[in-house]
Amino acid sequence: MLVLRTPTSDGGVISAAIDVSRVKRAERTLEARAAELERSNAELAQFAHIASHDLQEPLRTIGSYLKLLHDGYQNQFDDQARLFMRFAMDGATRMQQLIKDLMAYSKAGADPTLRTSVPLYGVLETVEEILSEEISKVSAEILAETLPTVMGDKARITQLVRHLMDNAVKYNNGKRPMVRLSVERGSGEWIVAIEDNGIGIAPEYQDQIFDMFKRLHLRDEYPGAGIGLAIAKRIVEGFGGRIWVESILGVGSTFYFTMPDVPGDQNEDAYRFGQATRSQSNPGLTG
Repeated sequence: MLVLRTPTSDGGVISAAIDVSRVKRAERTLEARAAELERSNAELAQFAHIASHDLQEPLRTIGSYLKLLHDGYQNQFDDQARLFMRFAMDGATRMQQLIKDLMAYSKAGADPTLRTSVPLYGVLETVEEILSEEISKVSAEILAETLPTVMGDKARITQLVRHLMDNAVKYNNGKRPMVRLSVERGSGEWIVAIEDNGIGIAPEYQDQIFDMFKRLHLRDEYPGAGIGLAIAKRIVEGFGGRIWVESILGVGSTFYFTMPDVPGDQNEDAYRFGQATRSQSNPGLTG
């Protein structure tokens, strides 16, 4: 019980009693839930590490012996046996990649102690190097406006941008992929947009694509385990941000996410990475 006493002009005192027990209980409940969430996240990370280590070893053994069979005995197999062998090798490879993706997801939550100022132009340069083979294969053009410095963990922000740009390049409809990064200042944050002229996403699926293992296409059409956008969401939310998509089927998609701004005037080092140009295939991609 909290008692407030206010003096009056005639020398008296007005007292008011406020029951704060309900507020205190709510605070304790919130603290308990936060502690439980932190414990749960730690257990998830530990489980993912153990699962990765314990599952990778037998998978490596399976993959190695399948390769030995394929290389040394395939001439003794008929067509059906060779087909079965290829299915088995593909399955082992996909399982190894899935374990790596799950490990990446478990590590995607942001660590507040790692937050530093991260220039987005440096992130973009790194991502272009990582995706250089994919970009070159389809002659994708990467465009960017003035990119600011944000607060966060460079490794996780790089992972976030890589997943979104990889999708932008991969999910093309046969046209030359055009990918543009742009930013808009919000209240204490930056809103980053990654726009493409790809296949687009139907409205009924736009709220589902950030779910784990959500795939909208067959693996033969577009490779992947359907976990990249779930990792992207986990990274953004780990920094207290939001991520969403706006898309027109057959025209393209724009993924938006928010990142904390750096304090003070540190964004004076924003850097013009590249001059955006007009794309005839998508009028929305303009400089």
